[in-house]
Amino acid sequence: MINRFTEVISRGETLQDLLKNMDFSILTPILERKERFRFKVEAMNRKLSMKEAKLIIDDYAQFNFEGLVDLKNPEVVFAIVENLQ
Repeated sequence: MINRFTEVISRGETLQDLLKNMDFSILTPILERKERFRFKVEAMNRKLSMKEAKLIIDDYAQFNFEGLVDLKNPEVVFAIVENLQ
């Protein structure tokens, strides 16, 4: 049984670059499946407040996620990792 599989959908120096560089050939099929999902926001070298994490997640609303948000038992986890130096 596979417990975790990670696929990089985007990379960027800033959050705006990350959103602009999104690989839709990977993201679109995920969104079309309408699976239960959640976001996980992490930062390296600094702790993010809940408010900061929510602002980052809110930027992804433009991609029209159609599945249900499920914080406890998601089928897909979108992880956003910031390297704050």
